[in-house]
Amino acid sequence: MHRNTRDTLKEYYRLGLLDCPPTRRCVEDIVFDFQDEEERRVYDAVGRYINKRYEELEREKPGKGFVMTVYRRRAASSPLALERSLERRRDGLRQVANKGARHEDWLSQRDVPENLDLTDLPESEAIPKVSTSLPQDPQTARVELDELDRPLQLLKGLQNRDTKRDRFFEALRQITEDGRAALVFTEYQDNRWPIIHARRASVRFS
Repeated sequence: MHRNTRDTLKEYYRLGLLDCPPTRRCVEDIVFDFQDEEERRVYDAVGRYINKRYEELEREKPGKGFVMTVYRRRAASSPLALERSLERRRDGLRQVANKGARHEDWLSQRDVPENLDLTDLPESEAIPKVSTSLPQDPQTARVELDELDRPLQLLKGLQNRDTKRDRFFEALRQITEDGRAALVFTEYQDNRWPIIHARRASVRFS
């Protein structure tokens, strides 16, 4: 395999060996903040749940709260991604609460982003799996189930409302309105964003 650098391609273009200059990349970070009050309430409620559980896990063992950062990344991705993750956590909690029921003590691959830095994991965690850090005591699991119920109900109440998604599609339409295609990168499968293969424009969506 022979790999040409951008400077090499520029020189090839200057010498007339290429018909067009190499593509110039312009990276623009678009900061998103919720304008919809109901979405903001949902995000804040989920944030309180994540923070509380993080602090509880850290008191049990330093580094154990790391798993809750995965849920925060899901929350920043989309309501659907977060709802799916919390539903899976709820199912695990129900099994623990059912006194001795067996449960899978690992996050689904759908929950864990591909670019997760495994060096951030506590040393005791198995790699490449990430522990769900579910409580072992049934009563503790029941308490967390009650705490988890409100964020899940709020998420379901959004009824597919997602202003970040709408903003994303608006940006995508602007990029492609001149006929160019776009390649969309996403960390989570359950975002269900359409992926359009392209050569010139690209959009990253977390």
